Amino acid sequence: MRTALRYAALARKKQLFETGGPDSRELLRQRVLPGLVEFEAFRGGLAERAVSGGFRYLLKLARGGRRPDLEGLIALRDAIIPGTKAGLRLVPAKPLFPVHAPLDPGTVEPALDRFFEWTSSPGFTEMHVVQQVTVTQVRLHEIYPFGEGTEVAVSLLAQWFLLAQGYLLPAYRFADAADFNRALEAGLEFRTEDLVNLNLRALGRAYDLGLERS
Repeated sequence: MRTALRYAALARKKQLFETGGPDSRELLRQRVLPGLVEFEAFRGGLAERAVSGGFRYLLKLARGGRRPDLEGLIALRDAIIPGTKAGLRLVPAKPLFPVHAPLDPGTVEPALDRFFEWTSSPGFTEMHVVQQVTVTQVRLHEIYPFGEGTEVAVSLLAQWFLLAQGYLLPAYRFADAADFNRALEAGLEFRTEDLVNLNLRALGRAYDLGLERS
């Protein structure tokens, strides 16, 4: 019930934002992306310049009206670390948490194929977009498709679902990183409520920033 009320509150903020007619691209550029870049760079252990390149590429993909797919995930990873061409992981990955069991390298590609097939199914498309983001974050961290750059590429792919459905990007804060990791760890144990709520708060914060300027 509490989560349903939060979904309703988010829907109201989105409607108010869209009614006010502010420039969502300018809002993202000026007020949302700087914090997102800092957040993702810290979590992923990458330079902020590299993460900014990934976000620019994400916005380009989303503007083209394309749905998230495996080719897009690989392209996002390559945009994060320019000059490299990522193949899918061929060696074991180091677990992020004690409960994290990244898939064996030989099962990464079929697992990704199944995941993206599922994202076109009624079971996925009927979820609220925040749930879509959350299950994507959990499943793709579990698969862990690449080596370097995986965590940022996975986050960007998850946020692509928001852009594809006309939402802003979430306004995570640097201080949210520890809570995000705790919530992700719980999600890997099939307890996703904390991660859903963190994503809801971050997305609601983005709309609050826009409504302050409208």
